[in-house]
Amino acid sequence: MKIDKQKVMDQTRESLFNVFRYALPEDEATARRLIEENTHFPENDPGEWAPRSIVVIHAEGVPLPYPAEARDVEEWFKVSEGIDGAYVEHINGAVAAVYEG
Repeated sequence: MKIDKQKVMDQTRESLFNVFRYALPEDEATARRLIEENTHFPENDPGEWAPRSIVVIHAEGVPLPYPAEARDVEEWFKVSEGIDGAYVEHINGAVAAVYEG
């Protein structure tokens, strides 16, 4: 079955918003705009970090917690749980990508 990239993008953005709401700007419109501006399809990713991914997340630009603490790792797992048929994998502390699987 072919994965719907736009659906994965939409689910990624919503999951990021829901899981990391506490770390985002208080104004919902600003928070959602930051997430939108920092999530890219790989062909539009300015850093060209993960060309085989479905979505690239520039976590540093939002900003989202770095997965160094156990709590933060668990929260990133929750982001993956909000995406049907895909998961989040960190490339480094500032960039993550969503892959099919």
